[in-house]
Order: sequence, then structure tokens, then C-alpha cells
Amino acid sequence: MGNSLIISFFRWFFAVAPRNILTIGRNFMRWAWKYFSIGFFAPRLFSPWHKDITGYGRGFDLKRFLHVFGWNLISRIIGAILRIVVMAAGLVAELFFVLSTAAIFVFWYAMPLVALCLFVLGFFTIFR
Repeated sequence: MGNSLIISFFRWFFAVAPRNILTIGRNFMRWAWKYFSIGFFAPRLFSPWHKDITGYGRGFDLKRFLHVFGWNLISRIIGAILRIVVMAAGLVAELFFVLSTAAIFVFWYAMPLVALCLFVLGFFTIFR
């Protein structure tokens, strides 16, 4: 019975828990990707902001054409700037989650060694 408990612990520590850590990290990365709409904004980078476009009207008037073209261009530039800012914030969040998951993963495997070293250090400190 004790042997199966030890085997279960090592199976959990080396197989189940690390998989759960990676799953949680992947879930955070998926959340950031959707929250910041990176996949949605990327193909629509130069679309007009809130579909705010002006029609050219009937006929051709050079002054009206240049005016409408300018406003539509400004709307697309505003949309691109705001989308780039939001996507950059999302990519920073993605990088944070990747680095955090990697640090926790390394920390998970390092803690038994650190605990053993601290135990030995404490033992030699007490009985010195």
C-alpha cells in the first residue's frame, strides 16, 4: 500500500502536475489572444474605424472626391493605430504568460532540490 502511494506521488509530480501547469498556461494564452482580439484585428488592420466611411456620391467632383478620400483615409489610419496598440498590448500579455508558465515549470522541478539543499543546510547549521 505504501509503495503504491509513493509511485502515485511520483507519477503525479512528474507527469500529471506538469501537464496541468502547461494546460493552465495555454488557457491563459488563449484568453489573452481572444481578449485582445489579436486574431480578429490582424486581417482587418487597415479597415475603417467603426466602419466610419463616407460615400462618394453620384457624379464626379474633384473637390468632393479628395475630401471624402481624405476622411476615409484618416478613418483607416485611426483604425490601424488603435488596432496596433491593442494588439501590441495583447502580444505583451502573451509574452508575460509564456515567460510565467516557463518560470513556474522550472520552479516546479527545482523545488525538491532546493528543499533538500535547505534541509541539509539547516541540519549542518543546527549541529555545527
